Amino acid sequence: MYYRAIRKFILTAIPVFGLVHFCAAQYDQERVLYNVALGIKYYAPGISIKINSTEGYVLEFQALHKASGTIMGTLYEFQTRMKGQLSWYAGGGAHLIIWEPSWKKAKRLYGSDGSLAVDGVIGLDYKPEAWPFDISFDWQPNFTFMGANNGNNKFNPLSGGIGLRFAL
Repeated sequence: MYYRAIRKFILTAIPVFGLVHFCAAQYDQERVLYNVALGIKYYAPGISIKINSTEGYVLEFQALHKASGTIMGTLYEFQTRMKGQLSWYAGGGAHLIIWEPSWKKAKRLYGSDGSLAVDGVIGLDYKPEAWPFDISFDWQPNFTFMGANNGNNKFNPLSGGIGLRFAL
């Protein structure tokens, strides 16, 4: 089971990252809509910081909280402008969940205070010229490989979020 899930993730991730990197290299227009954006992301309520580079990549840091615990993650994204102020991005990263003690006890998670997961992400980013805000919509599937469900690894295709950030 574990082997199949990892194999699916790798066989999906390699072509996606290759395509994204190829597409990002095809554009010589300016890719940066803003330098830094700080705000909220709602997949679970939390804080999101995006830092853009002129080379077309973005670092996104997330600190989210939900009933199961606190999630801290980092994503490395390739970003390409599509038309006007709209851009798309894709990439990957990792996150750490620190379990909420009451949730951990209710789910009978023994021997682990958290879990570690790898993430993929693909989404759209919109930064209106007249506003100091950035709006994003993304899909962020992840694969938990340490500390999930008493040692059973799991793939979660239902993660994603809506972000609203103040862009500098």
